[in-house]
Amino acid sequence: MKAKELARMEVAELKSKLVEIKKELMKENAQVATGTVAKNPGKIKVMKKTVAKIMIILSQKKLKKPMEVWMSEICDKCGLPKELCVCETIAKETQKIIVTIEKRRFNKKYTVVKGIDNKEINLKDLTKKLKTKLACGGTSKGNQVELQGDHKQKVKEILIAFGFAPETIIMKWKPKTYYVTNWLV
Repeated sequence: MKAKELARMEVAELKSKLVEIKKELMKENAQVATGTVAKNPGKIKVMKKTVAKIMIILSQKKLKKPMEVWMSEICDKCGLPKELCVCETIAKETQKIIVTIEKRRFNKKYTVVKGIDNKEINLKDLTKKLKTKLACGGTSKGNQVELQGDHKQKVKEILIAFGFAPETIIMKWKPKTYYVTNWLV
């Protein structure tokens, strides 16, 4: 954006624009840091210039502490800003997940996903996403997710799409339960 356009904006608009551009800039820098090639290398330079222009305009308008908008919270575990935090990604790669099928009352099948650490990964959010993708009911109890129905392969594909490593997902099938009765032959 041009400086004249930015100068016409109100302080609140400038703050929101600054936050928006900073988030975009952090995402672009994160992609470059992971080794991927930026789609538009000149975009980072333009965003940095725009941030500098906004900061100058804010200081000219005598706004108190314009750097507060720039600063963000830092994660305690990895030391990166909250927007770029990689703690959950690392946790997803180290989990050992076991997917089983259980038969319960009235011969109903349940898919049970065990082994997810509730402290590192938001289990309720994961349960909600799985239920939405599979169009089924379910719940999260303790450190496991229970889904109504037989979703053997679909659960594994969805977990891989969410960022879990395929080699950490173990599929176990419980044998079918047969009821034995005394038959007179």
